[in-house]
Amino acid sequence: QLDDTKRKLFDKILAQGESLENVVNGKIYYGVKTGLNEAFIIDHTTRNRLITEDPNNQAIIKPMLRGADLRPWYQAFQGEYLIFTRRGIDIDQYPVIKQYLDTYRQQLEPKPNDWPTKKHWAGRKAGSYRWYEIQDSVDYYSAFDEQKISWPDITKRPRFSFTKPNIFLNNTGYLIPSNDGFLLGYLQSRVTWFTISKISIALGERAGLERYRLVYQYMSEVPIPLAEFNRDEIEKLALTITQAAQTRYQLHEETRHRIITDLDPENHALNNALTAWWDLNFVKFRAEIKKVFKRDIPLKERHEWELYLADAQHQHQQLTAQIITQETQLNAHVYKLFHLTPEEIHLIEQSTKYNYGEV
Repeated sequence: QLDDTKRKLFDKILAQGESLENVVNGKIYYGVKTGLNEAFIIDHTTRNRLITEDPNNQAIIKPMLRGADLRPWYQAFQGEYLIFTRRGIDIDQYPVIKQYLDTYRQQLEPKPNDWPTKKHWAGRKAGSYRWYEIQDSVDYYSAFDEQKISWPDITKRPRFSFTKPNIFLNNTGYLIPSNDGFLLGYLQSRVTWFTISKISIALGERAGLERYRLVYQYMSEVPIPLAEFNRDEIEKLALTITQAAQTRYQLHEETRHRIITDLDPENHALNNALTAWWDLNFVKFRAEIKKVFKRDIPLKERHEWELYLADAQHQHQQLTAQIITQETQLNAHVYKLFHLTPEEIHLIEQSTKYNYGEV
């Protein structure tokens, strides 16, 4: 009976919406498939070196996000960059880049069409691209230069966000070129996640939540409501939540940076506990510092650090409370778009188990 009730609710939502594919005129794109990420995706140090050697290289070295970096309302940039040598590029204008890619030449060569089927090929798959070019044509590359709504190809909760112009995605992310705050807010809602769970394929649970594929095949069918009322409220809330989520992430990053620079002369990486520092009281924080850095916080600095941590945690809690409140309000507006009953709302909220305010 419960499954039949869910089916009827799903049908009700579909009947009041138009497919995402139609709403965005089919402009749902996946990120860049390089054919050899080891060569084309570089870290911050390599990027700086290549640009220092030839400032002209900056034109084709793009900040890049993976699907795992795309979070609810924001992105966690990991300092990775894409050498975007698209089809038809005049590589001789970028001699330093050409020399760098040449170190991967054997692995980059496209397989000849007449290569024997059973014989091993050390390079990339066959195609009409040059050894120094990105494997896929990426004909829609200009979409990366625009503001866009982005999301990962596999996720266990909604992780839609605005991504700024000139930031690229690799092939574990998807995007729609758009600055539509209503569309972002709706995609990040529980109604959308409920419909995705009925459209997409579940890939098994992780941490108590089902993971779903959010590829074109499934996302194109997501119904977008046709009603005009509440759209402004949803857009305003989406923009406000985005700002709060980005501010919270900046707080997280600044605090992590201070932990490393002030307490670890050798600049080790943080463990999971210190990465999520807002969950630690000061006693546990000190214990983790000793475990990871093999040294305690100097006695004369402990009081300052205790106050600093308490203040940062208070800011985190305030921003999280704001996000939770506004996500609750946003979802209430989305429910009204479909004229959902209290029983239908309860069913959606029971079916979508994730919490608001997720980091």
